Amino acid sequence: MNEHDRAVQASEPKLKRVLGTPGLVFFGLAFMNITSIILGYAIVDQMTHGMVPLSILISFVVMLITSFSYKQMSMQYPMSGSAYTYTSKAINPYVGFFTGWAILSTYLILPGYNFLLFALYMNVLIPGVPMWVWIVASIVIVGVINFLGIKLLSIVDAIFVVIFAVLLTAIAISAIVHLSGNSTAPGFFDGLANLYKPEAASEVGGMGILQGAAYICFCYLGFDAISTLAEETIDPTKKVGRSMVLSVAIGGAILLLFSFLFDLCWSDKWNMYDNPDTGAIEIIRSVGGDTLGYITSAILVVGVFASVLSIETSATRLLYGMSCDKVMPKFFSKLHPKFKTPGYGIIFVSVLGLLALLRDLEVIVSLLNVGALIAFILVNIAVIAQFWIKKKDRAGFMNKLKYLIAPVIGTLSLAVVLINVGIYGLVLGFVWLLAGFIFLAYRTKMFKELPPTLKGF
Repeated sequence: MNEHDRAVQASEPKLKRVLGTPGLVFFGLAFMNITSIILGYAIVDQMTHGMVPLSILISFVVMLITSFSYKQMSMQYPMSGSAYTYTSKAINPYVGFFTGWAILSTYLILPGYNFLLFALYMNVLIPGVPMWVWIVASIVIVGVINFLGIKLLSIVDAIFVVIFAVLLTAIAISAIVHLSGNSTAPGFFDGLANLYKPEAASEVGGMGILQGAAYICFCYLGFDAISTLAEETIDPTKKVGRSMVLSVAIGGAILLLFSFLFDLCWSDKWNMYDNPDTGAIEIIRSVGGDTLGYITSAILVVGVFASVLSIETSATRLLYGMSCDKVMPKFFSKLHPKFKTPGYGIIFVSVLGLLALLRDLEVIVSLLNVGALIAFILVNIAVIAQFWIKKKDRAGFMNKLKYLIAPVIGTLSLAVVLINVGIYGLVLGFVWLLAGFIFLAYRTKMFKELPPTLKGF
C-alpha cells in the first residue's frame, strides 16, 4: 500500500467502537427476542405432541456448540461480516460467498417478517388503525433509530430487554403460584420425568421432535448477529465471542425454563388450543388471568419491535462487510459522515422488509431456518479448516475438543435438524443458493477469478 492509499484509507469514515460485553449481550437477547417462547410455543407443542422442552433442549445444545465455534472464529478474525467473513478466511472465498449468501437470506427476510408480526399484534390491540399504518410506521421508526447510530440502539436494546425480563418474571411467578395451589398439577420431578413422553414419541416419531427443534433454531440467531458488530466493539477479539456464548446460554436457559413451566401448566393438552398462533396466551390467561394475558400481548409488540431493530442493524452490517470486500455493490459500504452508519444499506433493508410482507409467513420461517442452519454448519466446518487443518492446533485434549470434536458434533447435529426443516424451506433454500451461484459466476467471470475477498492471501 502506497502513501496515497494510506491517506485515502485514513480519511474514510469508520464505524465507531462503542460497545462492550453488556451491550453486545443485550443486543443478542433483543435480536433473539427472548419472549419468542410465547410466540411459538403452541405451534411446537402441536408438532411434538407435548414435548416442547425436549425440542428446545436439543436446539439449545446444538446452538451452544455452534456458539463456541463462532467464538473461536471471532477471536481469530475480529471484524464485521459474521459467518461470511469466517468461512472466507478459513476455507476459501467461494464457500465464504455462499455462507454469506445463505445467512443474508435470513437477515433480509426477518425484518419484513417482524414488521408484519408487529402490525398483526397492534391490530389486535388497536383494531381501528389499518395494518398498513403500523407497517409503515414501524419501518420508518426502526430505520431512523438505526440511522442515528449503534449507541442509541444499544440503549434501546437494554431498555427492551429489561421490559422483557419484568414480563417473564411476572409470568413465571404466576405459573409457580398456579402450580403450587393446584393439587392435580404435575410436580417438578414429574415434569422432568415427562421430558420424553413415549406415547407422544410413538405418534410423532423422531422427525416430529426434530421439526420442533428446527422451528426453534432460528430464535437463536441473535448470537450470530453479534459478530456483525465486531468493528463497533471495544476489544472485539475477547468480547464478541464471549458475548455470543453468553447470549445463547441466557436465551436458551429462558426458553427451557418457560417451556418447562408451560408444559406443567398445560399438561398433555397440546391439541386443545383455540388458536395455536396465540396458544401460549391461553396458557398465560389460565394461570394469571385476562389482565396478564392482555399485558403479555402488549409487550409482545414491544418484543417484536426490539427484535426488528437488532435484525435490521445486522442486515445492514452484513451488507457493509460484503461491500467492503467488493462482493456486494460499493454503495452499501458508504457511511454517513456524521452518524457513521451505512445509510444506503438501512434504506435498502427497510424497503425490502416492506416487500417481504407480501409472502406467506410459514414459507418464510422455513426459508429463515434453511439460510441460518447452512451458515451455522459452514462455520463449524470453518473451525476445523482454520485450526485443525491450517494451523494444526492438535496438541492436547482441549484442542481436539475445541477444533475437531465439538465442531464435528455441531455440523452433524445441524445437518440432521436441517433435513427436518420441511420441503418448502429446502426447495426455496436451493433456489436462493442457485441464484447466488449465478451471481457469483457473473462476478468472477465464470469462476476465472477469485471473489475479491481473499485476493492476495
